[in-house]
Amino acid sequence: NYPDAKEKLEALFATKGIGSDDRVVAYDNGAETPAARLFWTLEYLGHARAAVLDGGLKAWLARGGATTTEPAPPRAARFSAAVRPERLHAKADCERMLAATTGMPAGAVAMLDARSPEEWRGDDVRAKYAGRIPGAINVDWREHFTPDALLKPPAALLQLYRSRGVSPDKEVVAYCQTGQRSSVTYWVLRLLGYQTVANYAGSWVEWGNDPATPKAAGA
Repeated sequence: NYPDAKEKLEALFATKGIGSDDRVVAYDNGAETPAARLFWTLEYLGHARAAVLDGGLKAWLARGGATTTEPAPPRAARFSAAVRPERLHAKADCERMLAATTGMPAGAVAMLDARSPEEWRGDDVRAKYAGRIPGAINVDWREHFTPDALLKPPAALLQLYRSRGVSPDKEVVAYCQTGQRSSVTYWVLRLLGYQTVANYAGSWVEWGNDPATPKAAGA
């Protein structure tokens, strides 16, 4: 859900030997969420040299990449964060965004729901209330990947978003259930050159359990 405090994250990365100027390449097993979540966290902390290994460990092994079981030697590092609050949205930010859309040019803001279509419609209920944030566009996070767990080509991904009315000039906020799947959405949009992108870390586990938040359901 929400990331730890700046000071705790600085200490965590430093103890792992990750410094402020280091190139960080995160990986999981491909078509998963942890690496993208780390990518988003690093960008939220102002770290400009973060990347995700396309296809993860599965693709690395398929291409003959070397592996080891030896632990990495300890390394002294200093991680200094310059938090970029615009990369993270809280519930209050989303509420303000919804309220502001009435006075903004039509379609200037896109709320992206990275969950399954069943969750988006409200058929699959994983909180006290079913449905979605009103106006949210559904792009299931799994749509970004090929059957081999690789990212689809950039042109195909850009067409995917353009076909849903989400062009690079829009302000985008992504959410899912806990802010994990929407981290993939954030990562992909950043790769495609979208500049104004945020992750709603509280996501549906927060919004969908609050009786006061507006909700929509159905196709």
